[in-house]
Amino acid sequence: MASEGLNIILVDKNHSAFEATSNELRNKNGGRVEIKSIVMDLAKLSGEEIVKAIDEGTKGLDVGILINNAGMSYPYPKFFHEVDLELMDDIMKVNMEAASWMTKAVLPAWNRHSVLGSFVRRDEAYEDKEIFLVHPVTRNV
Repeated sequence: MASEGLNIILVDKNHSAFEATSNELRNKNGGRVEIKSIVMDLAKLSGEEIVKAIDEGTKGLDVGILINNAGMSYPYPKFFHEVDLELMDDIMKVNMEAASWMTKAVLPAWNRHSVLGSFVRRDEAYEDKEIFLVHPVTRNV
């Protein structure tokens, strides 16, 4: 998208990861792309807080495409019954709820401007699916 000249808003919980990604995009596209960041941890915020942060971060901008690449899984293989409840809650918040809240935040702009909106998500494949069960289940609802 950056190669087509579209400006980008990156949402990440880690500012250094944002810096690395934005530098890579700028270098690949000769600095022709504007890149803005919104730093937030989707697992720790309520839906209302996500909408507010996206609203503030996109104020005055036309957001025509939403690409959700946020995803969370276990830090190492575990069977489903071994997954800590707090971790399971965080996985469901990031993989299911956050995408819905981000869509809610940008949807009014799509309706006002008749902009084509897209929602793309990233799914990951795991060899040992039974030990990563919460991740694919939450990504495919």
